[in-house]
Parts: sequence; C-alpha cells; structure tokens
Amino acid sequence: KFIKSVKNVGSYNELDLNVLIIEHRSQNDARVGLSKELFSILKKYSMNNAIIATYNTTNTWRYSLLTTNFKIADDGKVLKEFSSPKRYSYLLGPAAKTVTPHKFLQAKGKIKDFDDLRKRFSVEVVNGEFYKEIAKLYDELAGTNKITASLKHPGHGEIRDQFAVRLIGRIIFCWFLREKRSDKGTPLIPHDILSRTASKADNYYHSVLAPLFFEVLNKQGTSREEAFKSGLYGSIPYLNGGLFSPDNDDHYKFDKSLQLSVSGPVTVPDQWLRKFFDLLELYHFTVDENTSYDI
Repeated sequence: KFIKSVKNVGSYNELDLNVLIIEHRSQNDARVGLSKELFSILKKYSMNNAIIATYNTTNTWRYSLLTTNFKIADDGKVLKEFSSPKRYSYLLGPAAKTVTPHKFLQAKGKIKDFDDLRKRFSVEVVNGEFYKEIAKLYDELAGTNKITASLKHPGHGEIRDQFAVRLIGRIIFCWFLREKRSDKGTPLIPHDILSRTASKADNYYHSVLAPLFFEVLNKQGTSREEAFKSGLYGSIPYLNGGLFSPDNDDHYKFDKSLQLSVSGPVTVPDQWLRKFFDLLELYHFTVDENTSYDI
C-alpha cells in the first residue's frame, strides 16, 4: 500500500544488520501502516535488524533502526510471529532539527556493538540528555549553593524553587501546544508568540508569557480581556487543568486599563529565557504518540 521501491545498500554481518533505502507513497508519514510494511520486508528476506532510511515525494525522511527476532520452525522456515519488533526513528529532511541525530549518530564516532547502536536510537537516552540541559538552566534560574539565582522573587528556598519549576513546566507544555495543530492546520500557539525570535521582546515574561498563561490559557474566550479575544491570541484554546491558574507565589497582577501584566516583584531575566528557548529550538517536539513498536 505504501512502499514504492526498496534498495538494499549493504549489510554488516558482525551486527546482523542490513541497510535499506525505501521510497514510499504516504504524504503524511503514515507511521503505523508504513512500519508494518517495513517489518514485512524484514520478514520476507529473513532480516533480524535493519537501518532503513525512508523518504517520500515531500522530502520527509525518517532514519530508523528496526529490530526484531523471528521465530524459526523446526523445518527451518521463518514463522509469521515477530518477537518484540521495534522501529526507532529520527525525523530528518530540510525542516528537521538535526542536533540530536548528529550528536548520537555522528559525533559519538564508530559503533562499538549492536547494544551501542540501539542506545543511540533510544528515546530514554535522548530524553536523559535533554533533561540534563534543563537541570543546568533550572540551577541558573533558581540558584544553588554555588550559583546565584538569576530569578528575582520575593520568596526564598522552596517557594522560589517551586516558581522556577512551574515556569519551566508551563513553557515546555506550551512548546508542545505550538506543535499541535487545529482542524484548520494552524498551531494552537503561534510561533509569533512563542519562539526564540518572539523572545527578543523586552520584559518577555511579563509582556508575553504571563498573559499567555493566566489571561489566555486559563480563561474561556468569552471571559478574556479584550486584548486577548482576537488576533494572535484569539485562536489559542482554553485549557481547564490548573497548570495555568495563577498561584499566590506567582505574584501576578493585570492592569485592565492598560491591558498589560504588571511587572511586580517577580523578574525573569530575558537573557535566561532566550537561553532556555535556544535549547528548546534544538529539539524536535512531537505530539505523535509512540506505539508498541514505532518509537
């Protein structure tokens, strides 16, 4: 249904690994359906593992590691059952974020063994690297015994730490919303509001982020202030979950006459936010669910 052509590029016997390039017809990267067909290719040619680069006419690429173990019958025939088939993929192509695949697939040098190869495609390993960088930025914001906090907050200790945690969680959640699209194909949060370019605005936390959290995502459209009922903010949905309800320790105030967030006692440095956004822009955030075999 999806596969147009298969080219066998070569194999590595010591890794029990074949290398294939496959062109497919799916315009929207039908991950589940295409993955099933890829595994059928492995089964047909009795391949246990493969590196497969798939692409389509829109020049969307996935560079995948497929792993499986086939059950062999007593007469030597390959049975239909797969044993824990997995497809681990990096999204590539002109618009892809390539820092992570470059780091794991090229910068780390030659593959030592198959376990090393599998780890380089592991989402757990990638997530671990991402959150190490998040932890460094958290320390810069909230401070440690050795680092002075860049965040200015009237609270101290745990109160200030919890504000930093909420801020980072809110921003990352919004970053996923930016990747999610409405039925009309528009991002739920426009890049003009949330991006490294947008963060160049002065006092970005109070001028953009705080109103986004507390005046837009926290309120239904009819109850929002006039400044947030239309334009870039008008298409952003209301989220009823509590994440964006202002906490007392947020010290949030809104001036209705000016239609602006009041800076108050909390200051989140623009420089820190831009550094944080620089990190987020390096990664591909996906809202596609993992399946049991397509990751």
